[in-house]
Amino acid sequence: MASVPTILGVVNLLAAESTADGAVATAEKVNNPILPTSHEFFWAAVMFVLLWILMKYLLLPPIRSIMAEREQKRLDDLAAAGHAAEQMDEAQQRYEESLAGARSEAIAKVEAARAEADAYRREVMAAAESDAAATKAESAAAVAAARTQAMASLRGGITDIALGAAEAVVERPVDRTRQGQVVEDYVNRAESSN
Repeated sequence: MASVPTILGVVNLLAAESTADGAVATAEKVNNPILPTSHEFFWAAVMFVLLWILMKYLLLPPIRSIMAEREQKRLDDLAAAGHAAEQMDEAQQRYEESLAGARSEAIAKVEAARAEADAYRREVMAAAESDAAATKAESAAAVAAARTQAMASLRGGITDIALGAAEAVVERPVDRTRQGQVVEDYVNRAESSN
């Protein structure tokens, strides 16, 4: 414990010395460290003028010229963008006009092809109808000729059969010319009724 009183003694000794120095300092005139002195004012004014001249004539002109160049470049870029937009609008308009022309041309070609196809279809249909009519007329003529031929060949056969049947029924011979004429008249009446 002997060390504790020694430390307290040293602290007390230091505190007594600091109060003695403080009393001496207040007795002398204290200078304010914040307020500058007259020679500091002079050199500060000289430095300010030198820095102002340096800034105004040496450092600011290149900065201003760079700023002016950038502003001019910005304006030029805006003008170029406006010109490009106008050209794009013109190109878009030309494209739309050519597209409309191509559409109308395509529609005209489709309509022409459709009209040509319709004309061809009508020609083919007319030719087919003509061929069908000709075939029908030829068939009708062939049927009529076959019928006439069949009727001519059947007349003789029917007359012979009818006369043969009549002779068989009456069991005696009949007059073939007179009775043949009766059968032919009957066949002709039956044919004309059909």
